[in-house]
Amino acid sequence: MTVVTNGTIDLGNVTTKQFGVRPSAFASNYKIINQIPQSLVFSMDVASTAEPGVWTLFVNDASGHEVVALNLTITSSVKPPPKCNPPNATCPCHVKGEICVEGCCISGE
Repeated sequence: MTVVTNGTIDLGNVTTKQFGVRPSAFASNYKIINQIPQSLVFSMDVASTAEPGVWTLFVNDASGHEVVALNLTITSSVKPPPKCNPPNATCPCHVKGEICVEGCCISGE
């Protein structure tokens, strides 16, 4: 992602140690790819187990005070697991092409 300032904050000397994410449990490997005083390109890894929702990316100044906070909407590209019922139950397959296999609706194609 690209972070841009209007000139009130100097991003030229910001380090990855000054970045944080809330919730932090699923974010790691912070990297600054490109950086000048007015903008920087930042990347991070998001775990595949992360819950989609609104996260906050923040930057602290050298004193540890939060000076920038941005809300991010995290979405998932992982397909949800199949709809399953206990073994020997009737499947709730309602999508065209789905079949019941061991209590789970899966694509029959």
